[in-house]
Amino acid sequence: MDPNTPDERRPSREEGIPDPASLTGDTPGSGSDSLPGPLPSSPPPKARKKRNRRGVNPSHVAPKHTLIPDSEAFQEHRLNSDGVPGARSSKIEIAYEPHPKQALIRAAIEGGAKIIMFRAGIRSGKTFSCARECLDLIYKDKRLPNLGYIVTPTINMGRIPRRLFIEAAGDALVRYKRASDDGPPHALLLAPEGADFKYYLAEFHSGEYPDRMRGASIGWGWIDEAAYTKPEVYDVILGRLLDSGGILLISTSPSSLSHWTETEVAAHAAKCGRCGQFYYDHKWRREGLKLVPNDHEPENVTGDMKIAVIQCTTYDNIHLPEENIRELEARYALKDPIIKRRELYGEPCGFEGLVYRSFTRQEHRSDLSPWQLPKGSYVVAGVDFGVNDPFVVLFVVRADDVWHVLDEYYYTGPPISIAEHVRTMRMRSPLFQTVKKWWHDPSGKQQAIEMGVAGARNMLRARRRFASGKTWIMARIEAVTALLLGRAKDGGPLLRISPKCVNTIREFESRQWKRYKVEGEDGRVRVMDRKGKEADRNAGEEPVPGNDHATDALEYVIYSELVSGRYKIATQEAEEPLNVSSEDYMAAMAPEMRGLNEHLMASMKDHAVAIRKPKKGESWSWGPTWGM
Repeated sequence: MDPNTPDERRPSREEGIPDPASLTGDTPGSGSDSLPGPLPSSPPPKARKKRNRRGVNPSHVAPKHTLIPDSEAFQEHRLNSDGVPGARSSKIEIAYEPHPKQALIRAAIEGGAKIIMFRAGIRSGKTFSCARECLDLIYKDKRLPNLGYIVTPTINMGRIPRRLFIEAAGDALVRYKRASDDGPPHALLLAPEGADFKYYLAEFHSGEYPDRMRGASIGWGWIDEAAYTKPEVYDVILGRLLDSGGILLISTSPSSLSHWTETEVAAHAAKCGRCGQFYYDHKWRREGLKLVPNDHEPENVTGDMKIAVIQCTTYDNIHLPEENIRELEARYALKDPIIKRRELYGEPCGFEGLVYRSFTRQEHRSDLSPWQLPKGSYVVAGVDFGVNDPFVVLFVVRADDVWHVLDEYYYTGPPISIAEHVRTMRMRSPLFQTVKKWWHDPSGKQQAIEMGVAGARNMLRARRRFASGKTWIMARIEAVTALLLGRAKDGGPLLRISPKCVNTIREFESRQWKRYKVEGEDGRVRVMDRKGKEADRNAGEEPVPGNDHATDALEYVIYSELVSGRYKIATQEAEEPLNVSSEDYMAAMAPEMRGLNEHLMASMKDHAVAIRKPKKGESWSWGPTWGM
């Protein structure tokens, strides 16, 4: 027999999954006479008697691509309907019984949505459902081109989506190939019924390298666990779907309100103007933990109708046994309530152990315009220098005893000169010329000199009066916290941030303690670490490094203005002077202000005692003031 015939040919190293461009059978060598890869009866290449670096004989290593022996596709992949070698097309049915929330994914696709995000709690079936919806996009919707991407944050996190996808494919799977020098892991599937091509290809990519996904056009994409995925992945996948008009599925656990899944997807999704519920999630409303049909149709719809968000809780999964739900409830009852809201209820509510836990976007929002400042406004700036870290400048305005963060300069690009930073701020910020003082990081003396030469006049080192090291960090945090909790004459907080300062808001919502205290539902106070595990040590007062550049710049401003006497917490003045003792004065203060005042006075006293001891017959007296 001719050794070049399909049955007797020797498989070469390049044989395996064909290139996506050749799957239609139009290229040479891909006609009905060619096979998708080495056959089970083909003799394997002769292994060399040599061991690799792991000490394993190469002949004992399983091949990277195998046909599934139990599948119908394996038994008949050599014969099509005419008895000619080659792949065949058949009608594939995907076994899938979705619960009410999972069924909304298909409803959104049929309703015309192009981006569908399934934001759900733990064990709600988000990965399970999206794996089957991807197969429905192939065999029910017949999405073209015949290539799809499944993306996970890392290679290791892709094991479960790969397993669920291959398991759901069943007899439709012709071959699965692991990652190699030729490309990422991918699954070769039978073409849908009536297609003019032989195979459909699904590639599994890691979000660690977004640029490796460029180039090809795809019929659909799926990003799993998007809360841990880089935002560049979202942009790259949208570019791959642009010319084909394909569908993008996103399955994720909730994250903070500053995450790209919220700012890029949920913020633009279609919503009901009457109740604010997402349009494609409007079929059901929640009464306690139960789902009931909504009592009205969507009205005055806002947002993009091509973007759908479906929020699902653990309790919505009717296939989950009741005892499993009770077990999860008991586990999360001992953790931070934020963790329970995020993991069980699927709510985007930020992180646990936050430094500025009292901050909320709605309550601390500033609507003051930097172009129309009230008369008598006082403008200062806080500077946190950075080369590898972000270079941050916050422009802060004090008007009627309220601090407003109205503008930010947050540079994360390649290193540039200080003069270039100043030139850019001068062009972009309307508040640059009105700044009275620039409070900067005390460790950046040389950078401050360069900023002054470039045009930022009156550069001042952030005050560290009577505090140093961790004590200074805590004093700054307490000063900002006091303004977040304090109330102005109009009833609003004493510190407000403009919505345009997105990086400052993100850091307020993500800066965490290394360890923190939390009271469980059993009444016991526990010390937890960042991973939500109980720590056998004191909580301490040490924030986690990172996510602190904009907050540091703001802390420089607030603390320096307080200790320098330029600003004091506004309180209502009594009609007549009152003679009160120091103890009565402290007791009358708000709890947060009392703690800050006590901290500052203790620091001042320790500093003075370290300088000199009182003379004979001299006594120390400490009044409730902000300065000496």
